[in-house]
Amino acid sequence: MEEDKKDLWRRKAELDAKWDKLMEHLNELKESGRLSVEEIERLEEEFLKIQKEYWRLMAELRKRS
Repeated sequence: MEEDKKDLWRRKAELDAKWDKLMEHLNELKESGRLSVEEIERLEEEFLKIQKEYWRLMAELRKRS
């Protein structure tokens, strides 16, 4: 049980890192003025995947606390 909880926290940390990288990339594109429609759509898809997994993990962590 404790190992499962540690794994969930590890996966949350990985998602946090992905989120930070995604936001950094988005800010770079905004500043450079090179934000294409395709890039916006790709970033939105990536954001939604990360967000969905993040909230699923948080719900699981709350259940186990």
